[in-house]
Amino acid sequence: MYAGTGKVPWSPITIEEVKNNINLLKKRNPVVVGLSGHDSCDASIQAFRNAFPEIYKDIKVGEKIVIGRNE
Repeated sequence: MYAGTGKVPWSPITIEEVKNNINLLKKRNPVVVGLSGHDSCDASIQAFRNAFPEIYKDIKVGEKIVIGRNE
């Protein structure tokens, strides 16, 4: 699943919208969650890390994120 804000870059989302997105994802029971550091503020990234401590992955250029048993 890919979700975006639907807003222009100069109109950032609110912490309430971040919480709504977290709740949306929790209902879908994801196995991996990660936010782009390029497109996300530190507060949003930390909120997702806190909400998904077991499955959150930092997205870093040049590093693989492996999903499945072949880790």
